[in-house]
Amino acid sequence: SYLNWRASLGSEPEQGTHRWQPAENVHVQVHHTDARDFGFDEIGMFDVIYFDPFDARENPDLWQPSFLERMHRVLKLHGRLVTYCVNRRVKEALREAGFEPRAVRGPKGGKRDVMIATQVGASAADDSLRV
Repeated sequence: SYLNWRASLGSEPEQGTHRWQPAENVHVQVHHTDARDFGFDEIGMFDVIYFDPFDARENPDLWQPSFLERMHRVLKLHGRLVTYCVNRRVKEALREAGFEPRAVRGPKGGKRDVMIATQVGASAADDSLRV
């Protein structure tokens, strides 16, 4: 499982790209880095971005529509941005950046709600992502 693989990296994983292969035909790249330093160069590079900075009061620059637009651009068609932050201001910034955000029940034993932001036009019924 992902949690076992993640634990194998230790409490402070090295910055950079880590590869995890949970099944023969499934390859996952985890980019562990400060989002402000990430290039976001290749359009349509990601299926999902798990965005986990501190909340908007502590890292306001990471929650600006202009920064969120950078992540929108590198998501594949119908890609998702997932974050633990579910406040109203973040939801508005995600909308302004071109996402359609919605709060969903969080993982068992975790936060009560999480936000899944899809590209505008991607149907919630198409959402195969399970948090």
